Amino acid sequence: MEGTVAALDEQRVVKLWDRRDRTRVKRLRISYDAVEASGFALAIPRILQVAEVAGSVLTVQVPLTESPSRVPRPWSRCSRRSPRFRSIPTWR
Repeated sequence: MEGTVAALDEQRVVKLWDRRDRTRVKRLRISYDAVEASGFALAIPRILQVAEVAGSVLTVQVPLTESPSRVPRPWSRCSRRSPRFRSIPTWR
């Protein structure tokens, strides 16, 4: 998504962003953190650090270990009678 990624070590990657400034990447980090804190079963990057070097925005991130399609869907963990199930929007 919008950049070049390279391994820093086994637990971290660095991403050079093409089209986002530092403020937008910081907002994206806040959004990603909120999704992770919600417990929603969605594979998203975890941004550990945001930096700007020579006008380019870099992030240090935890690499995704599974593809987003392999993560179990949230509705597979609850029954139709569960309040969690009723709170999931449906699209037609």
